Amino acid sequence: MRCPAVVASLAAVALAAGCFQAPPPPPMAQPRPSSAPIALADDESEQTAPELAAALRSDPDAIARREAVYRYADSGAGADALVIGEALKDPDVGVRIAALEALSMLDGVHSRPLIASALDDRERRVRIAAVHALLEISDPAAGIALRQALADPDPAVRATAEAVFED
Repeated sequence: MRCPAVVASLAAVALAAGCFQAPPPPPMAQPRPSSAPIALADDESEQTAPELAAALRSDPDAIARREAVYRYADSGAGADALVIGEALKDPDVGVRIAALEALSMLDGVHSRPLIASALDDRERRVRIAAVHALLEISDPAAGIALRQALADPDPAVRATAEAVFED
């Protein structure tokens, strides 16, 4: 059983006890300067899946790439986990976290291997987001990937994974 309240409570107790340092929050989206290039239209309905895929792959603005990830995932049945999975290699941590959130909304069978690959990310915030994304997908094999997080070198990632198995 998943219980976000229990996970949050356990993490808070571990933080209060000094077991590990809280991870810094993901970078906040900053307002885009009006002169910044953007591949996304203001009207979401005007974007096609191929245009959104192109934006999430190549827009120079990280905020635009994050928006493209979410819009692409919401674009309907045409959303391809492999296209969103490409964003897991993005240099921006926020884009990688957005990709994990988007993948968790898709079919678990196709997204699980991509989400599990993020457990090897160099940034712990991404690894923690991967644990949460694995909890959200409807794939029984996600438990195998979650067990990998129990051996993570970072105590915050381990604590997040341990809370999952204590339910």
